[in-house]
Amino acid sequence: MRQFNYIDEDLTDRFTGSFNKFLGNMLPPEDCASISYKIMQSETFQHFTHLWLREGGRNRKAGTSMHSIYGGFLYQEAARFCCIAKEKKELLSLSHQHYETFLEIKEGKKEVNYFVQWQKGLVEELLEYEWVRVEKTLLDAVKFCPDRGEAFQHVIQHFRRAREWDIAYKFSSIAKEQFHGKFPLENRWFADAHFYQWKILNYHASICYHLGYNMEASEAFNLLWKCWEKHPEYFTDAQKEILGKNKALFKN
Repeated sequence: MRQFNYIDEDLTDRFTGSFNKFLGNMLPPEDCASISYKIMQSETFQHFTHLWLREGGRNRKAGTSMHSIYGGFLYQEAARFCCIAKEKKELLSLSHQHYETFLEIKEGKKEVNYFVQWQKGLVEELLEYEWVRVEKTLLDAVKFCPDRGEAFQHVIQHFRRAREWDIAYKFSSIAKEQFHGKFPLENRWFADAHFYQWKILNYHASICYHLGYNMEASEAFNLLWKCWEKHPEYFTDAQKEILGKNKALFKN
């Protein structure tokens, strides 16, 4: 049986063996090795493992909940690097099962529960669940951390991609009021600082522009432009270039 050295040695033998056996049975050895390498090199997974250890994941007494969140994210990352549709779906299904187990146990801290609920929604979307279910899963995350907006952000992005501007406007208006400039106190578990600093302004300006709400679009874009002038370090060169091109669209 292949062994993957990115799995923490203090996880239960049952959990480690289950994951290795599953990958070994579903994929050729070279694909297993490729996925293993990519996960080990992933900054996202390394950051997750750091957070997981800080929450007591290494401690055998931490219980099933910490093993479940580890399994959920591990299978989610494996799916991200898997190129075969059938196996990718199987990995996502296992990730979803682990996240559901974690939430059912109800042992986690609020921010950890928020993260798991949010990730569960992302996995459901990749599994092609009906959007109404995915949306509910994502919006339910707010029950754990009302000041966290990343799951809300994903809902906005869904309606922007679908070009359902009226619904997108409803959510972006709420998000602008609730989250802009209000970086959450509990922010260790993958908080997106840029969402609170400027992304929500960008979303709202774009949505208002498509709806023809020119004054509201300009107001949001002017706040975004001021943010760029005050904190250019928040933006990549590509983002700065896009802002410059869009400026003409939002003249008062």
